[in-house]
Amino acid sequence: MPVLGDRRVLLLLVGVVAASVLCVVLAATRPGVADAGGPPTPADADGAAYVPADLVGPGGGAVAAAVEALPTLGYDHRDLPGSLEAATLTMTPRFARTFTRYFRQSIRPRAAQRREVVRAVVRGAGVVRTRGDDRALCLVYLDQLLDRERGRALAEPRLVAADSVRVLMVRRDGRWLVDGVSAVARRADP
Repeated sequence: MPVLGDRRVLLLLVGVVAASVLCVVLAATRPGVADAGGPPTPADADGAAYVPADLVGPGGGAVAAAVEALPTLGYDHRDLPGSLEAATLTMTPRFARTFTRYFRQSIRPRAAQRREVVRAVVRGAGVVRTRGDDRALCLVYLDQLLDRERGRALAEPRLVAADSVRVLMVRRDGRWLVDGVSAVARRADP
């Protein structure tokens, strides 16, 4: 006897389908569901909830500032002090000190030895979340392109890195500044 030919199985199947339809109808017609504002947001370390943001709402200024600031992370072996200064002008003093140490230990020796010019290009960005009116976490897709190597311009820029980075932005005296950058993932060359 086929499984669906068994009357008990058929009744059970009809009951499950009817209950599923009833659940969907009740959920869709429940008052206030459309105005709930989405799922709860994660809490940070001290328990305060972050408020989700979009580009036209809270955090829009932060993501715009991040998009302007990250290209300054490129460097030119012919003017490494100028490259460092341009980058740190967009940072909080605390993060500028951290970045300066990294620049002096890693970027400067490599750039000078290889006589490189590397350009940072933002390919996309968005706000992950905001906290109040003065803190925002942004996600930025950043390509690093090698324009010059061994002192010579390349015929075509070469992709050195394609990264996704979290950028913590803080507003100080009305100006958005970078307060941290951390890698999320390296993307494959598209």
